[in-house]
Amino acid sequence: MSKSIAKRFVTSSALILTMSSPIIATGGPIGRVLAEGESTIKTDSVGDKLTKAIDTRDLAHKEFVDATVDYTLAEKVLTSATESKDKADKSLSNVETIMSDAEKVISASNKTITDSNKTITEKSKVVKEAEDRIENVKNVKELATKKLEVAKTEKADADEKIKNAKSAIDKQNELIKSSEQAIKDADSSKDEPKADIKQFTKLLKAAQADLKEAKTPEDVQKAEGNVKTFETAIKQAQDKIDAADKTIKDSQTAIKNAKAEITKQNSIITAQTKVSDAKQAIITAQEKAIADNNKLISEQNEIISNAKSEISKAQSAIDSATKAKTDALKVVQSPAMRGKKPDRKYLQIPVDIIIDGVGCQEANLPKRLPTNVDAGALSSPKGAYSSESAIRKETKRVGDKIFYQDTNNSTNDFIWISTPDVSSLN
Repeated sequence: MSKSIAKRFVTSSALILTMSSPIIATGGPIGRVLAEGESTIKTDSVGDKLTKAIDTRDLAHKEFVDATVDYTLAEKVLTSATESKDKADKSLSNVETIMSDAEKVISASNKTITDSNKTITEKSKVVKEAEDRIENVKNVKELATKKLEVAKTEKADADEKIKNAKSAIDKQNELIKSSEQAIKDADSSKDEPKADIKQFTKLLKAAQADLKEAKTPEDVQKAEGNVKTFETAIKQAQDKIDAADKTIKDSQTAIKNAKAEITKQNSIITAQTKVSDAKQAIITAQEKAIADNNKLISEQNEIISNAKSEISKAQSAIDSATKAKTDALKVVQSPAMRGKKPDRKYLQIPVDIIIDGVGCQEANLPKRLPTNVDAGALSSPKGAYSSESAIRKETKRVGDKIFYQDTNNSTNDFIWISTPDVSSLN
């Protein structure tokens, strides 16, 4: 700094310090007081000195007024800044509350989704096991139904044989009854022929005696006719007795045969009754098995219905939780929330100095980069944490040199690959 500038700086400072009190003569030249150290002292007239002092005073007053105005404005700015800070602190507190609530929703939603997925897995297993049981029970029921039908058919056949045997026995009993009556009737029918034979025998003897005593041809002829008549009568009576005896014998044979047939039919009834009873036991057992199977199927269907209801509820819970999580993520990841948390700081870059950029973000979030930086955006088709990678499309190759597509639209310029691959960068 030059001496003249230093001199003017010191002079002005001295005058500003004295503005608060009246100007008092110093007993020596003003120049010497204000510019002490100068080798040459210039003596001014009193008028010049007064003019300079007044100019200096006016300048100092102006600077004082300006400083006062600046101070007042600074106080207002400070007040406004303090109020803005208070509002910002309150807004930050509200944002932190919103962020905290949103993160709680995300955490609760994630737990709900995890628990619900677990429920769906468990209940789906229950449904599968119940369906497998039903299939097994249906197979058992089908076998039981076949056995039941066979048993019913065989029992019906046995019952028919029993019925036929009983009918045969009834017929044989009727035959016995009629044969016994025939015997009785035949035996009774012999009484008259026996009496006739006895009577005709006497008459025959008398006729034979008459024949012996006959003297004339007429008496002989008459006696011979009587003998022949009585012999014929006796023969006819005996034929009736023989016929009755034959009837009795035939009836006795019929009775014997009927009783034998009855014995045979009773054996059939006994055997077929055992078969019928055995088949009835099978029918009863298979009907019970089918009823038990139907009950098991009904129980398993109820288990399936309850499990599917739980699955439906769990799926609804997942849908609701997913929506709540998506809404909460929109809050957490929205541009309005960026940089609001105390542990997050983002550097703002003027758009006009950005050479190029690629927007990478979830599809359900508002676009971050301006269109003039990236007209599109990269968003994994499979969503977050899918391990997918994106790489620019090749436009051409010249020797070992690869040219990549850059149309300022990352949606069109990139392709997605399912597995990260850096081999093409070698």
